[in-house]
Amino acid sequence: MTDKKRDLLCSVIFLAFGIFMFVQSAAIKPLMGSKDLGSGFVPKIIAGCIIVIAGVKLIMTLTSKKEEKKIENDEDKVGGLLTIALLLIYSVLFNTLGFILSTVLYLFAQMLILSDERNRKIPLFAVIAVVAPVVIYALFVYVIKMPLPAGLLSF
Repeated sequence: MTDKKRDLLCSVIFLAFGIFMFVQSAAIKPLMGSKDLGSGFVPKIIAGCIIVIAGVKLIMTLTSKKEEKKIENDEDKVGGLLTIALLLIYSVLFNTLGFILSTVLYLFAQMLILSDERNRKIPLFAVIAVVAPVVIYALFVYVIKMPLPAGLLSF
């Protein structure tokens, strides 16, 4: 597959995904009674960003006159497929394990997949994988007052 075909395919897929996500997030009912900043607010923002970025990439790809070169890298394909598998596992375990545990496992595994031997720093990955979900959980639960699934760690 050439660079241009790959970029076109990715742009169209992400554009469709962004539109789908925006439509789905519009149907999310607010948990806290607020009509403006309810549970669907952040997904709408993320979906909007995905749509804008995918649209810009699509326009850039269509107007590009660069020379095409063929790309064949099996390592990238394996990483992409493992990322999709990880996201599916994450979504299945999310309610059972809760936000913190499922996110710690997902982040650590994702960082391992995306790194190679020369930049793989397992202690750093472990710290990031633990600290980021705990901070995000604290922000949502204690600052924004929007509950996230606690799962096995209910506090």
